[in-house]
Amino acid sequence: MPRATDAQHGTPDSVPIRDPHIQADQGLWDCLLDYQRTYMALRNFAQATRRGYESDLRLFIWYLADMAGVASVEEINKSHLHDYFADLDRKR
Repeated sequence: MPRATDAQHGTPDSVPIRDPHIQADQGLWDCLLDYQRTYMALRNFAQATRRGYESDLRLFIWYLADMAGVASVEEINKSHLHDYFADLDRKR
């Protein structure tokens, strides 16, 4: 996975995190399906691990889509991650 951009590396937080293998217009849920079909299929994870990863990703995608208004991978930036983790901390 590509390194997230940040001020430490001379780039603003608003610069999207990009993966050259993901199409620019690919939706978030499509990416989850691709992840399940490729990455997860190739790993020897226990079923509980697979369910846990998928559950975590579903919650993150839900947050991005419904709370942050993100529709595609290209729109995701570092501030979305910070906001999501802050939201999780508030829910504890």
